Amino acid sequence: MSELWVMGVKNEVTEAGTWQRLLYQRLTSGHHLAVSKDSGTRQLERVLGGPPCVYLFLGRCEPRYSYLGIAHQPSVGGEFTVSPFDTGGVLSGRTQTTVPMDDEARVRLVKQWSFAPDEYRDQFATWGRQAYHTPGEYTRGERPGYAMVPEIDINSGANNSYAWNWEARVTAEAGSCATLHPVRVAMSRPQWRAYGTWVRGLDLPLAEYTHHMDWLASIRLEYGDDSCAYDVMTAFLEGEPQW
Repeated sequence: MSELWVMGVKNEVTEAGTWQRLLYQRLTSGHHLAVSKDSGTRQLERVLGGPPCVYLFLGRCEPRYSYLGIAHQPSVGGEFTVSPFDTGGVLSGRTQTTVPMDDEARVRLVKQWSFAPDEYRDQFATWGRQAYHTPGEYTRGERPGYAMVPEIDINSGANNSYAWNWEARVTAEAGSCATLHPVRVAMSRPQWRAYGTWVRGLDLPLAEYTHHMDWLASIRLEYGDDSCAYDVMTAFLEGEPQW
């Protein structure tokens, strides 16, 4: 088993600038430099009373965030919490609950279901084995057999996989983000060429440029015109069972 956390890029042009800059920062332990500046995300973090975070899904690439896909292996030492749902969906009210909840109740729900680094792994694995026949069903976003969180209505047609995707929230500071180690990047051939051109524009020393691009080539998952980052990343994740 290889635990993998996936971060996606939604659009060609991001809030932090070009996708090339965003990818470079994430590949060089600079996640904290590329945190979302979306006002909704920042507001939800203030409501929760926590610091700005970098968000990743455990063992799952979301189609909405698959312009690019980056799979990471986390290591010990970072500050993070893990929840068995997309916290933004719960806090904003987009995720349907079994009973009506006001804003305060939703904040309490997120805090109740936020696991520390030494707690989440057994919880995730136990639920996964009981809720699915195979880990691949979770990776593909299929509806689980039962809800980890009783208050989340997994049978509601208004809910999608955001209601049961496990989410890691890594504190957006250099030390914690340095524990996220990229192991695969899903990108097309045109993206590869465009990224190489952009990195050359940084005027890095030749050896540093060559090392960076050679390393990226060694972990790249390429896809063609008839596919997308979601497809190749999901196929890769299905070969790396998460429990």
